[in-house]
Amino acid sequence: MSQYSSRGIGYSVTAPTETMMLIREKLSPTDGTYHGILCFHGHAGDSSQFEPFGQSTITAPGYHTWQLAEAGYLMGSIDAGGGTAWSNSAAMDRATDGYNWLTGTAGAKTGKIGLMGWSMGGMTALNWAKRNPTLVAGVLLWAPATDLDYFHSTSGYTPAYGSALPNNAGWTSEIDASYGSPYATTSTGYRIRDEYSSWAGLGIPIRVIHASDDTTIPVAQSQNGFVPGVNDANVTLRTPLPTGNHTGLFANVPSSETVAFFNGLTWT
Repeated sequence: MSQYSSRGIGYSVTAPTETMMLIREKLSPTDGTYHGILCFHGHAGDSSQFEPFGQSTITAPGYHTWQLAEAGYLMGSIDAGGGTAWSNSAAMDRATDGYNWLTGTAGAKTGKIGLMGWSMGGMTALNWAKRNPTLVAGVLLWAPATDLDYFHSTSGYTPAYGSALPNNAGWTSEIDASYGSPYATTSTGYRIRDEYSSWAGLGIPIRVIHASDDTTIPVAQSQNGFVPGVNDANVTLRTPLPTGNHTGLFANVPSSETVAFFNGLTWT
């Protein structure tokens, strides 16, 4: 494994305690010639979630970041507002800071970058891409959260894709703390499920990978909600659906697919 990973603190001057990680092949230059990919962690995670070392071989997201680094990408991972930000405005600000860090200090090519998000991080990737389409070459999502009202268990809400609300009091409390009051107003523009058309026509390839046996985020949220809701040829769901539940799907998708997705993007 000819890999080099470095983790530091303070990629954002407005959130100086948040961490970032740069993952690259040890001979990859950091002089603005290699494309960058920014990774967004899942719930309760941080930038280390995409660390190649210390992960369980092919069963973790770090295996895919390793393979992308070996393929010549500079892989950045950031805290993005913390483990319970739920893609709020602070997460958007940190994502912008992460872009500036990756294409600045970290040495990735300026212009467009790739995005990769897992679970809650998928929501962050989508919300930032919607706001910054000219800076995004493509988005790869692993079991993405695409319905904030579902996780909030918003009173009176019934998902159109047919899944019952989780009624997880912890998630509801976290989202209320992240968005403030009144939730119905402060969450506007972040919920995803009520504005699928915002991702139509962006010209950004968005690839969704979701396990058929996911018990944390129902596959219907991607399969019957987000992907057909956007209704754009650039937004696709990987078929056949892998298995592996919410955390094990990484082992059942060849890393060559991950590399091929980013290699096939238009970066100009």
